[in-house]
Amino acid sequence: IISKQKPGITQVAFISSKELRQGRPPKPAPYDYKNKTYGPWAVFFDPMEQRFDENSKLITVDGLPGIGKNKFCKELAEELEMIHYPPMTFDSMYIDNQGFDYRTLNPKIPEDAQYFDLNDYFRNPKGTNSTAIQVHMFMMRYLTYIDALAHIFNTGQGVVLDRSPWTDLVFAKAMRACGHISPLGFDYYWSCYDNCLHRLLRPHVSIYLDAPVEMAM
Repeated sequence: IISKQKPGITQVAFISSKELRQGRPPKPAPYDYKNKTYGPWAVFFDPMEQRFDENSKLITVDGLPGIGKNKFCKELAEELEMIHYPPMTFDSMYIDNQGFDYRTLNPKIPEDAQYFDLNDYFRNPKGTNSTAIQVHMFMMRYLTYIDALAHIFNTGQGVVLDRSPWTDLVFAKAMRACGHISPLGFDYYWSCYDNCLHRLLRPHVSIYLDAPVEMAM
């Protein structure tokens, strides 16, 4: 609540550049969360808070396709000594550790059981699997967001994300407006969106790269 006597007071959260962070004392080593569990002893003795500083933030970047978001995210992460998490792709879902691509099975199985991806949507936007494709896009952005939060909490290093689950709804609404997904399909998408995000921590900073449509992919 802002006081009537001081209406100009606002909350300020700082993020410092790499140049301003030189000469600082070293922080505790990151917790090896990918190979170790965070047990009860770690709760008491792991110096988690000492790894945090003003750059222990989550930044999301959005904008039209093909305007250089990936390059911007990499450069921003480097300047702020953060890490860039690129978007998850359907390849990570459908290609196993031995290199087998399950999408090669599509000609042999029914359409509603196929391993679909964005190429299927571009070929047939009103196809049977359009709703499922967008739900999977949301799921991949959600899982990447969870990984980013885990990285911040365990290492103290900030993360820059190319897109986030929070803005995925824009695509679903556009698909519904164009008739690419049915009302029932949109209701299913909305149930996934609403149930997943209501307890999720929001990003510290959201950046939108505004550009003319002519520059988009």
